Amino acid sequence: MPAAGAEPTGVGAALARALGAKPKVPTASGGAPPPATAEASSAASWGAEAVAYGCLALAFAMAVVIKGKGAAFVPKEGFILFTGFYVAAQAVERLLEFVLPPGQGTPKAKADRTVIVAGFALVLGVALSLALGLRFISAIGVGSPARWLDVFVTGLVIAGGTKPLHDLIGTIEKAKSS
Repeated sequence: MPAAGAEPTGVGAALARALGAKPKVPTASGGAPPPATAEASSAASWGAEAVAYGCLALAFAMAVVIKGKGAAFVPKEGFILFTGFYVAAQAVERLLEFVLPPGQGTPKAKADRTVIVAGFALVLGVALSLALGLRFISAIGVGSPARWLDVFVTGLVIAGGTKPLHDLIGTIEKAKSS
């Protein structure tokens, strides 16, 4: 079991890191992490990891099996292409904050929440991609990917949250003005 302050391990924690979630582990007076104990571990529990695995499998199955909206999202004139993705990411963030409020308690409870929220965010991201016809790979013009792959990647993009999308939009706007 890793010491407090150590990065959580496992697929659920890897999913959380891939989606940009980082569990916060308190330190004693802002200094070194507290001593390692079983209670102070920041690794997610097997139950939280199981939920994350389940969410990953569900999101992948949804992307492969469900047809969703046939036509891809096409923005109307004056509507920035990435706005749909940004709004979807914002909706997922707000919904998860409402349904699963920020964790209190032990570092383990916070690590559990991190991997569970990442799993739920992925499922919601795939569901929004299917329902709204959002297809990120197609939108940025990278070939013609398989629909299930585009839906799954879009779910990951939405689940990653608004900051990465905001940074991407800023980079594109900066490149256009140069």
